[in-house]
Amino acid sequence: GEEFAEGGIKGIKNKYAKAKLTAAEYAQIIYDSAKTRLDTYKKYNDMSLTAEVAYWKKIVLSMKKGTQGYKDALLEYKTVRDSLNEQIKKAEDDYASKVSSVKENLIKDIQAVTDKYDDAIKSRANSITQSMSLFDAFSSTTEKSAADLLTNLEGQVQALYDWDTALRTLGSREGMNTGLLEELQSMGVSALADIQTLVAMTDEELTKYVQLWEGKNQLANNRALVEYAQFRTECAEEIQSLVKTADQELNQLHQHQIVYHHLMDY
Repeated sequence: GEEFAEGGIKGIKNKYAKAKLTAAEYAQIIYDSAKTRLDTYKKYNDMSLTAEVAYWKKIVLSMKKGTQGYKDALLEYKTVRDSLNEQIKKAEDDYASKVSSVKENLIKDIQAVTDKYDDAIKSRANSITQSMSLFDAFSSTTEKSAADLLTNLEGQVQALYDWDTALRTLGSREGMNTGLLEELQSMGVSALADIQTLVAMTDEELTKYVQLWEGKNQLANNRALVEYAQFRTECAEEIQSLVKTADQELNQLHQHQIVYHHLMDY
């Protein structure tokens, strides 16, 4: 762009070397010639905005400030410069958006694989612990009359109250494990009698019970980890593959950005 402008300026100087021109006339001739020359060039050739900015900057610097030619050329320069800045900003925003998207997708994909592994371990550990009932199973079969149903419903309401009270009491006991409390809650009112037995335990007995429950769950979790060792390796390999793919995408975006800036200079 700059060399192209320099050639045009030299041509004007040589052509009008002996002419007695005012600064305004000289500037107008340069502008008109520069405008025509650039339009003709762009008809048959590609010119980047960067080159065009350099072209008009060189033209502007060759004129006397304040002349109409100078003002016209300066307007051309500012118009092209603004277009270039807008193009650069759009490209930078697009690049940043794509990089951000790749990174966000990588985080989501890794989290999905991690969750898949954690869920598998948790599910297997639960199946192991649930293969043994925490309390003896409760079953009851009776012939019920209308009076029995009323009595039973009253009993259920009382049982719900007692069950809620027992759980609240257990939850407030020192050393109570949150996971155990959640398991007791999930067992429902049918486990009321056993829950009340836990409530009646001494601190020492309850502490021992909690420790046994924690040990049971730890053993189940360890067993699940052993059984899913291969799955863990597969998940780790899947995560490595995701990271590698993301790195390749980021590198490709970076290379495109380099090529873009390189082309902008022509």
